[in-house]
Amino acid sequence: AIISLTGAPAGARFDWHLHGGRCGSPGALVGPASGYDPLTVRADGNAQSMAMLAITTPESGAWHVDLHASNGSGIVACGDLALDETHLPPPS
Repeated sequence: AIISLTGAPAGARFDWHLHGGRCGSPGALVGPASGYDPLTVRADGNAQSMAMLAITTPESGAWHVDLHASNGSGIVACGDLALDETHLPPPS
C-alpha cells in the first residue's frame, strides 16, 4: 500500500492505516500496525509512505484509509477506497 499527501504543513508527522469498512463505520485494521511507516511532511508540503503487508489483495468489500495525528489526538482525515479492477487477475 502506498499513500501520498500534499499541502500539509512542513515537518508534520502522521500515522496511517488501512481498514475494512467505510469512513465513519470502520472495520478491522489491515495487517499489523507496525507495518505502516509514518508520513513525515517535507519542506514542499508533500509526504509519501509505503506499507508492505503480507496479505492477499482484496477483490471485493469496502476499505478506507485513516490518517492520524502522530501526537495521539485522533483521526485527522479519512478516505474511502475504490477497487481498481484493472489490476485483478482474470477469472478462472
